[in-house]
Amino acid sequence: MYNGNDENKQKCLDYLCKAIMETRANGSENNNHIQELRYLDGQTCNQELRFEQVVRPVWSNNPERSDGYYDINVTGDSA
Repeated sequence: MYNGNDENKQKCLDYLCKAIMETRANGSENNNHIQELRYLDGQTCNQELRFEQVVRPVWSNNPERSDGYYDINVTGDSA
């Protein structure tokens, strides 16, 4: 819950991930379940020099995928 201080985007994603994990659709494709939603800010996104803020879904069948294919650009979005 927002308390007037800085938004904690990772905490918001943790709550969203828990909700997604409770849905019937999570894992309906070849038993591929979402494990985590990671908030990455700036240069931590990948090997490239990027300054975007992104959300990276982590899936059970490919948890270390880091090629950016699934990254969701949330630069400028509030939590």
